[in-house]
Amino acid sequence: MKFVLCFMLVMVVVVQSRKPRQSPHCPPAGEIFCQSYEHQCRTDKDCRRRNEGDICCLRGCKTQCMERPGLKTCPDPSSYNINCITYRDQCQYDSECKRGQKCCLVAGCGRMCVPF
Repeated sequence: MKFVLCFMLVMVVVVQSRKPRQSPHCPPAGEIFCQSYEHQCRTDKDCRRRNEGDICCLRGCKTQCMERPGLKTCPDPSSYNINCITYRDQCQYDSECKRGQKCCLVAGCGRMCVPF
């Protein structure tokens, strides 16, 4: 009996210690105890690499990509009213842009840093 109780205590500690780390910009995850976690992402870079958001956050028992709260979204790419001959990305991630800018798709030209 003591062995079973000790084993259960160890399992709770192990499960609790595997809780994924998340960006400090994520909304609070709350105190939920999960037997396992499903990972859509492990780091913020995973999200930016796949262009699925800016940060990797714990939501319930899974991690998922989401936009960083407070950041504005990019305008509609066709709203720039320009035509391009070639497609060329000048950035991939917002982190490559200056403060006050976001990496957005502009018309059919490619991604570039635009003020927001």
